[in-house]
Amino acid sequence: MEVQQVQASLRAALGDRNSMMATDYLESKMSLSQLAGKYNLSRQRISQLFKKMGIETRPSSVASQYRQPARDYVAIAARAVELGSARAAAEEFALTLGQVNYALQKTEQSVYQQKFREPKVIAEILAAYTDGVLTLREIGEKYGTSAQYVNTILRRNGVVGGRKRGRRPKAK
Repeated sequence: MEVQQVQASLRAALGDRNSMMATDYLESKMSLSQLAGKYNLSRQRISQLFKKMGIETRPSSVASQYRQPARDYVAIAARAVELGSARAAAEEFALTLGQVNYALQKTEQSVYQQKFREPKVIAEILAAYTDGVLTLREIGEKYGTSAQYVNTILRRNGVVGGRKRGRRPKAK
């Protein structure tokens, strides 16, 4: 008898359709998508109506997939750096690659290593380019990398590309 009285008061306050939607949602545990199909409305419109009625909606399963759970980002990022691979850390922590990358971003860390870390090699590359002995492509071929990455090394070390495209370096 109580349920019928509540439904009757809902119908009186909200109207038949809205009260039936509220009943279906609260008692039958129908999803917003199921209600949208049943009442020929959009899921967003049903959510708006529930908000007006003061009914709090459950999170959708799609939204919960993308929500970042509260995790120890520092530990995740530290382990990814230690392993040298975001993918390995994702497998170890049973996370997605995106979640591990998010942790790395939050802690301002990176698993990606620069190819050339030795100061001697960097100095040789800088000297070869600034002295005009080799082109970017030739330097790249010599060190087993691309001309674009050689250019990146130069920029990181304060050398601004000053030569025009297609010009050959000065012969010594």
